[in-house]
Amino acid sequence: MQQMKKTILFLLFFTLILGFFPQKMQIADSVEAASTITVKYKANGKQKTFKGNKRKVSINSKTVSINKTPIIVINGYNMAPYYEVFVKGSGKIKGSYSSKSKKIILSGNGHIVTLKLNSKTAYVDGRKKTLSVAPQFITYTSSRKTRIVVPIKNIAGYLGFSYKWNGKTNTIELKTSLVSATTEQPAATTTADTSAGTTENPDTFGMSSIEVPGAENEDETDEPDGFSYTMYLNRPSEIEKGIIVCTDDYQSRRLKISMPGDQTGFYAQNKPRLASGVSFSCKYDGGSNKTILYFTTKTIKGFRVKEDSSSIYIKHGSPTSMFKNVIVLDAGHGGSDTGATGNGYKEKNMTLAIVKAAKTYFDQNPDYKVYYTRLKDTYPSLSARYKLANEVKADIFISVHINSAGKKATGTETLYNPDRNKKSPSGLSCYKLASYTQKYVLAATGFKNRGLKKRCYRLGNGLAVLSHNNRAATLTEIGFISNRSEAKKMNQKLSSYGKAIYDAVIAASSDYKTNR
Repeated sequence: MQQMKKTILFLLFFTLILGFFPQKMQIADSVEAASTITVKYKANGKQKTFKGNKRKVSINSKTVSINKTPIIVINGYNMAPYYEVFVKGSGKIKGSYSSKSKKIILSGNGHIVTLKLNSKTAYVDGRKKTLSVAPQFITYTSSRKTRIVVPIKNIAGYLGFSYKWNGKTNTIELKTSLVSATTEQPAATTTADTSAGTTENPDTFGMSSIEVPGAENEDETDEPDGFSYTMYLNRPSEIEKGIIVCTDDYQSRRLKISMPGDQTGFYAQNKPRLASGVSFSCKYDGGSNKTILYFTTKTIKGFRVKEDSSSIYIKHGSPTSMFKNVIVLDAGHGGSDTGATGNGYKEKNMTLAIVKAAKTYFDQNPDYKVYYTRLKDTYPSLSARYKLANEVKADIFISVHINSAGKKATGTETLYNPDRNKKSPSGLSCYKLASYTQKYVLAATGFKNRGLKKRCYRLGNGLAVLSHNNRAATLTEIGFISNRSEAKKMNQKLSSYGKAIYDAVIAASSDYKTNR
């Protein structure tokens, strides 16, 4: 009996051992497949920490390199650096960031996605969407890399990628498809620090940003292929390729390049190689923790910027030598000059809203370089408006205005100068440009067609911007602010008039090609 008890105890012990080890092996396999990670990062001057499973990303079965800029989880959602994953990782998506508007534009796979820093509102092919988490700037503590992170599932769906979570390997698997996604499921992890706070504000100097064209496809060790640069400079080793923000501050006749941290000491020792007629200076902005480099020219120039693994290359020249189409848009009046007023509206506000709406479309079209006489409630003199157009040798100049007369006056009209019916090198004349503008603006307003109107000093009704432009120029009067019904309709459709201006320019320049 005693022997039997020993045998039974042995069998029980052996059974427990057999049951225990497979379970331990299974747990070990699980830990290996989903290794934990601790990521320290800084946002809005506050140090934060993410602790959880390390996530991988693959696009069309190819692993994306994000070791130095790993995915973190914010409010339960996977947040990934848009540049590494979508631009560099896919090789098919183009991306740009404007420090002025704080907008990120991603395009590819037949889609255009517009995001705004710290905002959950996004636009996908012009349609409004709501993000799970707003894009934000973070700086990784270990790699010292500053990135804009975005909710990866949202953006993948918007750009035409299918999204699949592989729990066995902790991999986000993206594949090119037509599947769209508007919301992201919470990630299966927790954050060590979930404190709220806005991200650091980017540099807000300048008027418009330049996309770094094709930088993500360049060789990491060679100078940009086929890019005949006119200037170049070294980049600090801690500033990774793709981080700089370039701004064409044409009102001050300079290119500005900003980068994180105080780099003034580096550039005191590493002076850029400059072209003749270009001066250089730099300063550190402690408020935004950025260094801004200034390349100032004597006249307005066009700029293109590219990078390799250690250097920044700049090409500059006259706007018409740099860009396929050069346009100037003028929002009438501004500042102390309200323009026409009526029914609770001011002309200066309406014209600015229309031009800024047109800008949203031009910003997404690399074939057009557009200069704006104003993008704020300021008043450029009449001479400053046409002098800008003449200095950049604009192919097209359009001034936007709102009409005023009696309460019953109504309709859309477009003006040109018959005594100065100048032509652009493409053959586009002031009269032809006015015809295109009237056609598209009239279609957008649906108002009475008042046709094309002659305005010149000979007739006693000359306008400075039409009398001193050296190339095709026109002025459009959208409708009458003095007409209560028309003023109300205009105020409700200002963005559509901006689209009409954009469409008019596209049509005119397509029929009258610059061949540049």
